[in-house]
Amino acid sequence: MVGRVIKPDSKYGTKMIINTLLIFVFFVFPWALMGLIPDLGWIFFIIYAICSFVVMLMCFALIYFYVPTISYEIGDQDVIVRKGLITRTEQVVPYRTITNVDVKRGLIERWMGLGSIVLHTAGYSQTAEAEGRLAGLANYEEVRAGVLEALRQYRGGVEGAISPTVGMSASGGATLDDVVAELQALRALLEKQSK
Repeated sequence: MVGRVIKPDSKYGTKMIINTLLIFVFFVFPWALMGLIPDLGWIFFIIYAICSFVVMLMCFALIYFYVPTISYEIGDQDVIVRKGLITRTEQVVPYRTITNVDVKRGLIERWMGLGSIVLHTAGYSQTAEAEGRLAGLANYEEVRAGVLEALRQYRGGVEGAISPTVGMSASGGATLDDVVAELQALRALLEKQSK
């Protein structure tokens, strides 16, 4: 999985088109009902409907050209997200900062068999958005497993780093019981000094 470039599934473009249609149906087209106001009339309704339809077609065209620009690379030390039609964006999420690797699947994504991998990092934990998002994947579980494996390999190569396996350090030493015993000894020492 490491070094592999992953592209979103072809259904991801369809999912984006469905999202766009839902936005237009629930938030744009209802304004056409203003055509029922006597002073505005049918002229307003027709002009508004035509303009909305043209904008919707432009959105569909942008989606068609935008989706192929998206790629995700799982490297030795980081995950790279590349995307952009007019402005190319390359987002690098280093393994040393990743705290959580989650799977997110909305209603439409579940219906279409898609999922997104969401990467959270320690430095940006207060932000509303995730720092890395690998969206539109049909093999999201396989990709998540690949990211976790690359993360384990990276942390295994860093001396003293705690691996995602509970209770085992990368060097194979301390277990959870050892850590608890050490914390209890430290507590006893602090209580003794405070008396």
